[in-house]
Amino acid sequence: MKISVKNNPDHSLINKGLVVFLCATPWFFVTLEDWSSGILIVGFLLCSIVHFLPHAAYPILHRQAEKQRLGVMVAFVVPSLLITLAGLARQDLDGSMIDSSMRFVVAIPIFMFVLRHRMRVSHWLYGACIVSLCLTFLNIVFFPQPERWGAGRLATAFSDPLVLGYSSLLFAAAALASLFWMPSTSRWWTGFKISAAMLGAYLSIRTGSRTGWLALPLLLLMFTVVHRQHRLERGVKIAAALGGVVVMLVAVGVWKYVPSVSTRIQEMVAGILSYPLHGMAPDTSTGLRITFLRMAWVLLSQSPWDALVGLGETFARTSPMPEVVRAFASPFAIHMAFSSGFHNEIVTVAVGSGVLAGLSMGGLFIYPASVFFHYLRSPDWETRACAHLGMIVVVCFGISSLSTEVFGLKHTVSFYALILALLLGACIGRNHHPNR
Repeated sequence: MKISVKNNPDHSLINKGLVVFLCATPWFFVTLEDWSSGILIVGFLLCSIVHFLPHAAYPILHRQAEKQRLGVMVAFVVPSLLITLAGLARQDLDGSMIDSSMRFVVAIPIFMFVLRHRMRVSHWLYGACIVSLCLTFLNIVFFPQPERWGAGRLATAFSDPLVLGYSSLLFAAAALASLFWMPSTSRWWTGFKISAAMLGAYLSIRTGSRTGWLALPLLLLMFTVVHRQHRLERGVKIAAALGGVVVMLVAVGVWKYVPSVSTRIQEMVAGILSYPLHGMAPDTSTGLRITFLRMAWVLLSQSPWDALVGLGETFARTSPMPEVVRAFASPFAIHMAFSSGFHNEIVTVAVGSGVLAGLSMGGLFIYPASVFFHYLRSPDWETRACAHLGMIVVVCFGISSLSTEVFGLKHTVSFYALILALLLGACIGRNHHPNR
């Protein structure tokens, strides 16, 4: 006879302990280099073992939820498959090229564990995001940080200003969202959440990075549209309205009284408007990103075969660049693109492994976003809380991927894969037939 977790308190305790462990991922995201990767790998092993223990029967999901479960597994597997096939076709398959995408495959047992046992994760993840901001701030204050990216740009020992910038925004948005989806009767805890959100904004501004800034107005607009006709509690509506006013006032204040923010935005706009379409392009922050896109287009359009399978590992490229590229890209821009990436997640993967592989990496943003969007107005409170946090994670990482490689670093891709697995599993797993 199969033993059920529901009737076995030891297994229930094991499951809850495992969830708490997995939800600790945000704690030291940018302060301990191997933290996210370590939790992902250990979580994979533990969740795989749990599958072999006596457990509750697999939940019978609603038809749409079952399709979503299959869709998530396909989205997690396809990038590694396409990158591998492209490498075999080029006859230069390099294990390092599938290192990032394989982390989504490794996250599948975690996804299935949360889904199968219908675990609650929102409370722990929201809290972990808030705690992470405080731990990051303490790390920066009490431990000397490198200045490899210029004086005044905040970073940690291994996390550059770009990663620290968009991760701080992500956790700040999670802290604000927790006011609505993780309500607390304690005024002290509410004040702590607000303080943490302000701390996240401060850390992001100090990095001097614009990566991910667009995510916040997009999230605010999206949530406003979704809930404009939703019957929320009166207190929540009032809090949301006041929160929107405060956000706008803070944004205006930051623009007016924080020179680093207004200067960076003005530089970005001026760089786009003044970028030359003929002649040598400038090696500015904005100019380089536009140049990288032009370089990728030229390289992938040389032949259908290059577009299909890519050029392989870019840092190993030794063949000379086409004359048309050297006409607008400086030697510095060419070197930076092939040694550090094209500063766009989809483009970087497309150049290395083909357009299909690049699009499949884009699917790791689009498909999870579609699932989370579907559950934003779910009648189940836990599902709504997970969907909102999931949308915050996907939008922040997705927007950031437009100007930097978010999967190029092991700790960032491990964090994203694990958080997606937890939140998707929680959203989909709760849509089951309760009487079966």
